[in-house]
Amino acid sequence: MEHRGPIEDATWPSQLELHVLDPGPPLRLQGYDVLDDLLPHVPWSEQLLLAFAGELPTPQQARWLELALRVLAYDEPASAPAHLGLLAHMLVAPAASVVAVAATSLAQQAAAMIEAHAAWLRHCDEPTRHAAPAWPQQDEGWLQRLRAALGDELALLPALREGSPPPQACALALLHGCGLREPLRLITVIVQARLAIVMAEVERHVPRRLGHYPIEAPPFDYGEEREP
Repeated sequence: MEHRGPIEDATWPSQLELHVLDPGPPLRLQGYDVLDDLLPHVPWSEQLLLAFAGELPTPQQARWLELALRVLAYDEPASAPAHLGLLAHMLVAPAASVVAVAATSLAQQAAAMIEAHAAWLRHCDEPTRHAAPAWPQQDEGWLQRLRAALGDELALLPALREGSPPPQACALALLHGCGLREPLRLITVIVQARLAIVMAEVERHVPRRLGHYPIEAPPFDYGEEREP
């Protein structure tokens, strides 16, 4: 007797419905002709915002995204994604697997960043209703440069006008100003910002040369727990 269930009895489309990229011809991203409208004129970072928002960013949003990508790209170069990618590379994993391991770790790192900055993101949503977190003392040289780069546009980002938010918080505020506020969007952008430099670091190491990896940091503890 044939067993049937909801999958067999339902009516399913014959192919995946696309909402962002139309393969054409002509190839279109959110209605824009890729070859004629986007490739010759629009930087990739702006196309990234176009993909999510459905329309091209304003000039100020484009600048904010570029600043956010730069801040994120150089943050924590020796973090877990680099270590995991490096180990996969040293153990001679296929190139696609090395990238996948690092990207997966970057995505988890980005999710943890967003969770850790939940109060800050609420402040970015409603700065008069939700107070900014208290940040630890830090070198503000980079923050001064960021505010100088924003110039008059700083007035449009009230969360960045006062206090001493660290780099990650500033990057999230800039992305928030670009309309990137949902975790899926934020994680996507953070991974894109960091992946290239992480993989470049991974590539500089020679496969199979585990003697160059700090395997004892942190030190191993071989002690066994004894029952009382």
